[in-house]
Amino acid sequence: MEIVERVNGVSAEIVDFAELFDRVGRDAIFVNGFDLTKAEKKESLMKLLYTHYEGEVLPIIPSCECGYLTRQSNVDLVCQECGTVCRPVTEKPLVSKAWMRPPEGVKVFINPQVWTILSSAMTVSGVNLLEWFCNPMVTLPPDPNRFLRKAQGILHAMQMPQGVNNFYERFDEVMQRMYENGLLFSSGNRKQREDLMTFIRAYRHAIFTDKLPIPSKLSFITEKTVTRTYGDKTSYYAFDAVLTITSTENSTTPLQPRVLQGRSVKANMLMAKYYQEYIGTVLARKPGLYRKHVVGSRLHYTFRAVISSLHTEHHRSELHLPWSMSVKLFDMHLTSKLYRRGFSVKEAATYLADHVLKYSDLLAELFDEMIEESKQATQLRPADAPPVLGIPVLFNRNPTLMRGSIQRMFVTQIKKDPAVNSISMSVLSLKAPNADFDGDALNGMIILDLKMLDYMDRLAPEMGVMDLGRAWKFSSNIAMPPPMVTTLSSYLDSVPLPDDV
Repeated sequence: MEIVERVNGVSAEIVDFAELFDRVGRDAIFVNGFDLTKAEKKESLMKLLYTHYEGEVLPIIPSCECGYLTRQSNVDLVCQECGTVCRPVTEKPLVSKAWMRPPEGVKVFINPQVWTILSSAMTVSGVNLLEWFCNPMVTLPPDPNRFLRKAQGILHAMQMPQGVNNFYERFDEVMQRMYENGLLFSSGNRKQREDLMTFIRAYRHAIFTDKLPIPSKLSFITEKTVTRTYGDKTSYYAFDAVLTITSTENSTTPLQPRVLQGRSVKANMLMAKYYQEYIGTVLARKPGLYRKHVVGSRLHYTFRAVISSLHTEHHRSELHLPWSMSVKLFDMHLTSKLYRRGFSVKEAATYLADHVLKYSDLLAELFDEMIEESKQATQLRPADAPPVLGIPVLFNRNPTLMRGSIQRMFVTQIKKDPAVNSISMSVLSLKAPNADFDGDALNGMIILDLKMLDYMDRLAPEMGVMDLGRAWKFSSNIAMPPPMVTTLSSYLDSVPLPDDV
């Protein structure tokens, strides 16, 4: 899958491997020809697929792929042994050098990402009909239900034998018949089926390919230590796919066409499984690369802390921030105010550093001053604009997919006790970001100017009251969280009622 930047945003698109090969395949090596019964061929394949490290330190000395050229003086020189450029590992491009073709007699692979999507849509009663269409070695259960009988009827009506070659040649007709017979997302709805057909039309050119890349060897790393060798478990799927293709191509006995297609489909499924596992475990899960290196980047004027209940009388847009975090968050604002009070820049920095974990009457006065100055901004806004209750901020809980995940709030107080590290917020604003007071941490960002505040007023908690999907209906954003309701109920049950009730 490829991330493509457009005028109106960033989106993920299915990669056209034929086009990718034209761009980066000049030095491509196809793994089909590696005879793994020979030790030197197996060793060459391992070097092509894996990056091997020894010890716990990433080597940064420039080197070619085979190690013949090393040292800084040889940077950008082409090795006469392996034909690769001598560079540090951190500067080598993340391109696929190893590719695989379908075995002789098999026309195409299916794009692994497309395989995953179609498999999900074409799994009926626990049977993957995509695999059944493509793999002649797969059979249906002996007593198929009505959905599976419909699938059998499609092949019979088309007089099409099983096999990936036939599926490739008559793909459009097969998918149209599957759609008409309700076999795409059989337990889903019509919208899902229509969306799938739209997807197929949009990426028809990229669904099949006669060349499939093996991810860059920089993605497959083994680390050898004193006790054992470690590697990423997800890489095993891709390596098994390569072994399936190489063993098929170098079989000592001729293989029947149905066996060739079956093994090709098996390799295809293993590559799809690799992409699925890599995206699900290495990239997208909570400790994954997306959160660490993309959305986990720290920005200026941002903050994050565990939330707790704001139990005094309050507005639903109010936030109370902890002392220590606020000293660092408003470092620039406080430095400016201290400078106006006679502090040098160095003295201001020292004073702030000394009072991150220690209360200061002066800083408390400056915090109150900042909040009052923010409130005065109400006079600078249009008459119909909501009042500014304090320092405006955006407050959100990941993931930010649903309306209300990001809310425009106001900091109305800085807590005076440096030992308290939580952000206090209204229980009335918990439902929209799906938060609760059991240790959830939320993120915030200061809104620095009135123009941005005008834009962000659309994210005020009260703007999420009405339901966007139902006319004149209230949304669930105004509901109280179940833990709060049960706590209130338990408390009321434990308190004796007055005699006059």
